[in-house]
Amino acid sequence: MNIKKILLLFNLILVIFLSDNLNNCLKAESITLDLEEAVKLAILNSPEIKMADEDVVKSENDLKLAKKQYLPRLSFQGSAGVDLLSLEDFSENNIGTDLILDWNFFQNGMLIYGIKRAKVNVVSSKLKRRDVELELVFSIKTMLYGLQSRIEDLELARQNLEHEKAKFELMKVEQEHGKHTRTDIMRKQASLFRAENELKSAQRAIDSSKQKLVQKIEIDFDGITIGDNNQDIKEETFMPLSSEKEALKTAMENRNDLKTTNLQWELSKLGLKVSKWKRWPQIEMFAGSAFAIDDLERQSNDLKFRTGVIVRYPLYDGGQTKSHIDAARIQERKAALNVENIKKRISNDVQDALFSLEGAVASFESSKLQLKILSDEMEKAEVEYKDGRVSQFEWNEAKLNYQRVVFQVKKAWRSVLEAQDYLSKMQGLSTVDIDKGEEQGENSI
Repeated sequence: MNIKKILLLFNLILVIFLSDNLNNCLKAESITLDLEEAVKLAILNSPEIKMADEDVVKSENDLKLAKKQYLPRLSFQGSAGVDLLSLEDFSENNIGTDLILDWNFFQNGMLIYGIKRAKVNVVSSKLKRRDVELELVFSIKTMLYGLQSRIEDLELARQNLEHEKAKFELMKVEQEHGKHTRTDIMRKQASLFRAENELKSAQRAIDSSKQKLVQKIEIDFDGITIGDNNQDIKEETFMPLSSEKEALKTAMENRNDLKTTNLQWELSKLGLKVSKWKRWPQIEMFAGSAFAIDDLERQSNDLKFRTGVIVRYPLYDGGQTKSHIDAARIQERKAALNVENIKKRISNDVQDALFSLEGAVASFESSKLQLKILSDEMEKAEVEYKDGRVSQFEWNEAKLNYQRVVFQVKKAWRSVLEAQDYLSKMQGLSTVDIDKGEEQGENSI
């Protein structure tokens, strides 16, 4: 009995030990994220992408089904009954079987319209998936830009805290020689506390940004490392500021919402034609041991093979055809108006994006000029520091102020990149290389 208890206790300890080690391994696991890796993970794990993929698969299956509606149909029919007029007994003469092959190859254009509509849905679902990808890429890049800025804020907060600590220690030494009052020391201590809080706030901002990025990418890592995302300032990567006319032309050629709306407009035009075709005769071919119209009422009691063509011409349908034509006209006009509305929206989007880009470039140029002026001052201050005219503390403070301006220039540079990415998104263009296979066949059906 004691041995069983000992074994049970040993197993329990072993399970706890393995669980703790497994948790530690999982917590230690991390991933280095650069832009390319972040985009790949986001596309792989995004629920929006997965739902868009399902929509593509469904639309492709619907297209296959629509095409199959055009094929001939083969059916088998059996029947049994009695003659109620003569009240004859039930006999084998009252049993009939039929094998029927019929092909309604012209249903007043309805089959053609159904296939065309299914094709439009396939292309539209692929274009929608493409838009989801573009939005996802833009969102990831914006998050990485923001995270990089918060990392720089943390570095500035750390340097500022070290500077405040050094200044506080210096003031305490100078207080002994009567250079500072207790009020000065208390004021500097409050400044030191603010610097500590700023450092903690900067770290919390980084943790929050990382958590949002991890949630967007849909990964379960406790820690991530931000890789090199090409944040160095390279002005040769500037997108040339094109004219509004050129930018708008690019957007009109690439925006997926306009492509989808144009496809719907073309489909509505076909729908109007098909609604008019309902006034035409309907033609059906048949072959088999018997044939029937609609509910297969005609039957044969022998095995004679029969074939032929059935033509139906609508003489009067209670005004249904006219109502369908009127509804199709309304749908076609609405589709045309929708195309114009989308074009106006694209024009507004491009104008806003260009305005934001121009503002970002102007801010970058201004901050770059400030950095140049400060660089000249730093050279003079360095000479004064080496000559002993500037103290170590004053030199460190000058370097800290210079670092603030450097980070300010980098933030302005990232604002330019983000504005460029936003303009590209408004033009329907991707700013990173994503799978181009989905783009084939998207402009026409």
